[in-house]
Amino acid sequence: PHAAQHVELLAEKIPGAAVTTLTSACGLDKWWLSALFHWTRGSECLQRELRMPADVPGEWHIFEFWSRRYFRHSLGSSRPECLEPRSCSLFVLRQVASTAQFVGSNIHISCGLEVHEWQVTGRQVHLCIKAARSLPEARIWVYLPGSSQACPPCLMGSKEEVEIYPEVWSLRLPYISADGAAFGITW
Repeated sequence: PHAAQHVELLAEKIPGAAVTTLTSACGLDKWWLSALFHWTRGSECLQRELRMPADVPGEWHIFEFWSRRYFRHSLGSSRPECLEPRSCSLFVLRQVASTAQFVGSNIHISCGLEVHEWQVTGRQVHLCIKAARSLPEARIWVYLPGSSQACPPCLMGSKEEVEIYPEVWSLRLPYISADGAAFGITW
């Protein structure tokens, strides 16, 4: 046993950013979580550069978990908005691929560990989501190359499909039980 220790959460020595790699055995490629912190007693907004996992050329899907905002990122570009005092942003980073990709969700902070199966065959995706709790309102963000307003995705039972960026869609899922649910997306 140890005595309790006082921790000053607004101390200057707390890092302003952290990056970690995540993997899954379900068929998703590895992805990264990048967090930016602005722990300060001040009132100034802070413009931080997004910490990327490596100097890998190409484009990246960037999904901010808390605000559920998506943008595309290339090396050398900066984060579009500033970070308010006493706040943090949690970004999910996936390198843009030539096949369908899971981009993010409002289900789990990892934006991927809730996916227990991800199979892409041509213009069809089969996925299974498990969250250990029932989800009456869940949403996922997916990249579907070749999709468009003229050729939108079809998810059986979906209440809403919104294209938020060319070929990137926000899909509202039907009810998911605590045991999970399987879905098919075609486009």
